[in-house]
Amino acid sequence: MTLSSIQIHKLAPEHVKSVRMMIQELADFEKMPTGPKLTEEKLIEDLEKGHFFGFIALKGDEPAGMALCYLAYSTWEGVFLHMEDLYVRPQFRKHGLGRLLVVRVCQEAVEKGYKRVEWSVLDWNPARKFYEKLGATNMSSAEGWLSYRLAPEAIENVANSG
Repeated sequence: MTLSSIQIHKLAPEHVKSVRMMIQELADFEKMPTGPKLTEEKLIEDLEKGHFFGFIALKGDEPAGMALCYLAYSTWEGVFLHMEDLYVRPQFRKHGLGRLLVVRVCQEAVEKGYKRVEWSVLDWNPARKFYEKLGATNMSSAEGWLSYRLAPEAIENVANSG
């Protein structure tokens, strides 16, 4: 495979079936096969409402990878881009496609004036080396930032505790 045979497209509703399939493949890789709960219909609705955006890599009609993003806010730097998922299907790995997708995400950040691109990665994921080669900083190591999350039941408990 050569990168010249790959086209990167801004995500559109017609890509969502392929995106949903790759979300499941990513969840399987991350050892969380029952994690994804969103249907194609909900993804399309959220895409159309601007809740997320992204890029899909296609080799002809075959999906090769994706980068899904949304905007977040820093009180220090303003709006920034969070890359929720970066995924390259196994048969397309080791050819530079992941880098090509990150380049496209960073181009979007530059075009829009966003000062940060952030993402999370599991501590066992070999992609960490790839991110470090890009110049990304491990915020847990560098500054001690840890991520926390409230799940639906905890949200309810907190909301009802007031």
